[in-house]
Amino acid sequence: MKTQEGPCSRTGALFKTAESGGKGELLDADPSYVTADEPLISNLKLNLKVVYAGGEASQDHLGQAGVRAEEAILFYWYTPQWLNAELKLTEVMLPRARQLRRAREGDEVARTRPTTCVR
Repeated sequence: MKTQEGPCSRTGALFKTAESGGKGELLDADPSYVTADEPLISNLKLNLKVVYAGGEASQDHLGQAGVRAEEAILFYWYTPQWLNAELKLTEVMLPRARQLRRAREGDEVARTRPTTCVR
């Protein structure tokens, strides 16, 4: 869904779980995997918390279960990946660095450009 940058920070409630402590959950696989998820959440001021599944197999299972139950689920993913053929997933596009920089600098046009977030 295309929406303004501001509402993206309020989508956390949609992904809230018991493990995410009142914030929305961003499900990652293993804490030893290198991702930029925590800094992205902080820099984009998203109401999300990274929760680790424990490994890729556990993340696959939780992703499959969430999609099949038609629950809102947000998880770190990559492509190509075998599970993409099995599940209908929606990619969340992050704002471009230039757009974020211009928005911070007060550029009204940059703040109104659409970015992708899930609701």
